[in-house]
Amino acid sequence: MLLAHIVQRAADCAYGDFLADRFFEPLGMTSTFAGGGGSRSLVATGHDQGKPVPSFELDVVNMGAG
Repeated sequence: MLLAHIVQRAADCAYGDFLADRFFEPLGMTSTFAGGGGSRSLVATGHDQGKPVPSFELDVVNMGAG
């Protein structure tokens, strides 16, 4: 998380936006993101013993801890 905060300050943008701008978009990873899934329809659903379970909050990843 500390590194994510350093990146945010140095780049003057959110960590998830930094990842999108510097890594995901240049590499053509158009469906990859960091942060909340929001209204995205193609986010995988977790399962436990064959039953769907809610996913953990993806905003944790946006803080550099995922």
